[in-house]
Amino acid sequence: MRPDRSGYQPVLFFSGLKKPIHSLYLFLFPISALSLFAATTTPSTKAAVVIAPTIEAHILISILAYSTLAIAALQAVLIGYQNWQLKHKHQNFLMRTFPPLQSMETLLFELVWAGEILLTLSLVSGFLFYEDFFTQHLLHKVVFSMVAWVFYGCLLWGRHFQGWRGNTAIRWTWAGFIAILFGYIGSKVALEFLLV
Repeated sequence: MRPDRSGYQPVLFFSGLKKPIHSLYLFLFPISALSLFAATTTPSTKAAVVIAPTIEAHILISILAYSTLAIAALQAVLIGYQNWQLKHKHQNFLMRTFPPLQSMETLLFELVWAGEILLTLSLVSGFLFYEDFFTQHLLHKVVFSMVAWVFYGCLLWGRHFQGWRGNTAIRWTWAGFIAILFGYIGSKVALEFLLV
């Protein structure tokens, strides 16, 4: 299963009720359209399998968590670009369409909070519903997901108690996302190429 970027839409919608972030739809809609196109046109390499509803729920929560955290990583890139442009006193068209930097950072942390909650639910449901991580070749995914959970937890702690923002927030966001990516890609490589 591939992550779907459409998890961004509800967070962006509810954030947009309080903050002027409508210009981010310029990024949201093309990403959503490409994700839907890829999901409907790419053939699957695996046959369809009937699985238990509890495992289906775990998979859905995991996809939502990974998608939300992927969008947080993209949001961090936009913040880094905006921050760099402001420091160098550049004012191009893209900069003029962005919301204020403070709104962008607030949205980033809302995404990270949502992703951390979903990742927590994903880990808990995985521990509850999977019987043996070793025989199901999922241990590396669990380990990297837990590493990401720790990174995002540290980021949220640092934001609340130390006031982290800017480049520090970007680095921690990307550290967590890289861990998630290693878990997802590592699972795909292990299951489809190494363990066949």
